[in-house]
Amino acid sequence: MFTTKDNANIDFDLSHGALVHTSWIEERTESRGESDPPCAIVEFRLPGLRYIEQDRSTIDRAQRRRRLAANARERRRMLGLNVAFDRLRSVIPNLESDKKLSKSETLQMAQIYISTLSELLQDSIGLFCSSTESSNFYSS
Repeated sequence: MFTTKDNANIDFDLSHGALVHTSWIEERTESRGESDPPCAIVEFRLPGLRYIEQDRSTIDRAQRRRRLAANARERRRMLGLNVAFDRLRSVIPNLESDKKLSKSETLQMAQIYISTLSELLQDSIGLFCSSTESSNFYSS
């Protein structure tokens, strides 16, 4: 059987499978407000295999289960991220100890703190090297 845009369903046997259902859908492009040409959704099934027909409620339950699982993963991820920020806040000096730093403020303070510690370390290494050189100079 042959189909056109006017006919929503076709049945057509192929040597390796069967085209059992085609439907035409018009989708609107929301960004431009224009209509795209209709496209066919084709379901291709192999002969000799049993296919389970799923009703809409089964599909909805599966989608809901996947969404709930994704939400749980995202909650765990955010919990881990918040724990990490709390640990970072605990090691950064906070001038306003009664106010909890935001995530952005925490990162900025961490950057400043690391930079300051690096400068102190460089200054200490410089002082140590200069004192070692001068003591070697006088001992010779």
